[in-house]
Amino acid sequence: MNKTFLPWLALLVASVSAFATTHNINIASELKNLNACASSDTIKLMHSIQMSGVDFSPLCPEGFYGVFDGGGDTISNLNITENMKDVHDIAFIAVLKKGGVLKNVTFASPTIVATQNGQGGVREASVAVAVGELQGGSVENVHVSSGTVIIKEGKNASGIDAGGVAGSAQSGQISESGGDINVSSNGSGTINIGGICGNVTGEVALTSVTYTGDASIAGSISGDATLTSTYGAVTITQTRSANSAVMNGAYTGQDTIKFLKGISVNSVEFTRSFTENTMSTLMLPF
Repeated sequence: MNKTFLPWLALLVASVSAFATTHNINIASELKNLNACASSDTIKLMHSIQMSGVDFSPLCPEGFYGVFDGGGDTISNLNITENMKDVHDIAFIAVLKKGGVLKNVTFASPTIVATQNGQGGVREASVAVAVGELQGGSVENVHVSSGTVIIKEGKNASGIDAGGVAGSAQSGQISESGGDINVSSNGSGTINIGGICGNVTGEVALTSVTYTGDASIAGSISGDATLTSTYGAVTITQTRSANSAVMNGAYTGQDTIKFLKGISVNSVEFTRSFTENTMSTLMLPF
């Protein structure tokens, strides 16, 4: 690099950093009134917050790549109701970009309702409790208790992705997250419904995600997309055409994993190096 440009580079970095702000959230009105364009800010919950009676709009419709840290606190009775014709990403954070983090928060009894009003069918919408579109960001230790996601749409709707944690996932990761989430639709359009992700369109990694409900982990896996889920020694890879499981025989972790819903796979691989006079027992299904 030409050294002549170094002072200008330093000035640019300093200028960009100056715009990043930390918001300490103490009450519901402060959360509701966050600047939707504060995409690089750090947001911290200082207390658990009750959102009853507050009409909340999704944060950062243009994308969030800052940090939202719930500090282990709870957001109760989050209520979001939006028309999919006007708002395409309906969730607590509309779009979580690469570098963005949503972590350490529980959503208690949230209700997310996506409606379709007016003539013509909706052609694209991503709906969930936590994140509308996951575009390279990270969801960590985010739980939902008694969550409801409802799609109210017409017969001509298509391309609607609805999930418990993320509506659609292009890339990124979800770890130590999930919960009690009911995702449903009252229409007959084309809707991808998943307990964690409505639709996976790229490389997405899940680690120790658990949830209750009738839906599969992902409602749809599109094209060449890959969904990788890790449960202790077991890694499950899901693609559009097949699911496979790999069990690491050398794994020594003490994880306790509770499977709340069975996962069907097309193949199982057991990886372990054996020395002389050693044995191993493998029972299927597992």
